[in-house]
Amino acid sequence: MAKVVRATTPTFIFQTSDDVDLTLASEVHVTFSSFGVLLDKTGADLDVTTQQISVYLSQEDTLKFKPGKCEAMINVKYPDGSRGSSDPDHPIIFTVTKNLLAKVI
Repeated sequence: MAKVVRATTPTFIFQTSDDVDLTLASEVHVTFSSFGVLLDKTGADLDVTTQQISVYLSQEDTLKFKPGKCEAMINVKYPDGSRGSSDPDHPIIFTVTKNLLAKVI
């Protein structure tokens, strides 16, 4: 399981299956959930290629997470209205670890 330290600036890279072409999507969202805090990244926050999504998190973003489990889910909308997502029964899970830094530097 991946670990993220609060107040750092990680980049998450998500790889999709070969039968998915993300460049055809009209919207891509990566939503993080940590103890009631939701953080939705979309548009310019993402770097989307055919089968990969890269998400950069700022210090402000990671400071919103509390230490412990954090989940991420990918949602995609296509121009024809169809939608896809990562498996809601098996969210992408990582651990947020504490950092003594409590503010953006």
